[in-house]
Amino acid sequence: MVRDARAALMDADVALFVVDGSSGVTPEDEAVAAALKAASKPTVVAINKMDRVEPAALSEVEAHLRRLGSFETIIPISASTGTNVERLIEAVSALLPEGPQYFPPEMVTDQPEQFLVRELIREQAIALTREELPHSVAVEIEEFAPRPGKDLTYIRATLHVERDSHKKMLIGREGRLLKEIGQRARREVESLLGQRVFLDLWVKTSKAWRDKDELIKSLYPE
Repeated sequence: MVRDARAALMDADVALFVVDGSSGVTPEDEAVAAALKAASKPTVVAINKMDRVEPAALSEVEAHLRRLGSFETIIPISASTGTNVERLIEAVSALLPEGPQYFPPEMVTDQPEQFLVRELIREQAIALTREELPHSVAVEIEEFAPRPGKDLTYIRATLHVERDSHKKMLIGREGRLLKEIGQRARREVESLLGQRVFLDLWVKTSKAWRDKDELIKSLYPE
């Protein structure tokens, strides 16, 4: 991971250096500061956990960091409370060069419709099961076809889970939960496609699907 991070730094436009303010400046932080100095990249420093550090101690951390390099700016933040996070984003954005426009302005994503439909269905499945169902659910689109002569698209999708207990949970008593997932997802999909949709949902137990490369490729062909 360290090797990959150092390699990525060479191609970066801006570096964001995050320091744990509650721990002070560690030897590891000093090593990172040295690497950033050698790379000569514009660097913004974020001192996190400012909500857990006394102002005097925070000032000591900032002073130590300033001795380690010529950073563009040093911003104390709290990721937990959100304090100064917008300010940090603005500081980083101001240093980024404007790139070419690769897509037309009306194009909001480069992902195919079927990918987006899968994610909308999966989103509702996770939202409605809350903490009960782990994120080990995948959605497979088995049929995606317009109905001739009708302003309607038929979508048959299967939700894959790893355990039979998860399958029962996702279907719910008398199929009520699966029906609710379908109703919510259908509204989102119709908004995406701009037409009526018949969403036909099924649930299947595919044990340890996350460990099977071939199955993953079939579920996510992109």
